[in-house]
Amino acid sequence: MDEAYRKQVLKTFFKNGVLLKIPEQNRKKDVVLEKISSKLIPEKMYSDDELNEILKKLYPDFEKLKAELLASRFVKKTKGLICKTN
Repeated sequence: MDEAYRKQVLKTFFKNGVLLKIPEQNRKKDVVLEKISSKLIPEKMYSDDELNEILKKLYPDFEKLKAELLASRFVKKTKGLICKTN
């Protein structure tokens, strides 16, 4: 993916580190979700509450954001815990 495109998408959908809205278009959504998942520590297992606290700081509807991360497979849920995928 073109770096200029990534930067433009992030500039459009984030302000002061906060997500303004979740993009409808899948390509843009992937850029945004990748950025959000980069805030997670690889191989760390997060409880729902831990992940919610991180996501609340990024977007008011953190449950929808978590669902998008799971649906797009940027994170996975195993035995009640959530971790970043590779």
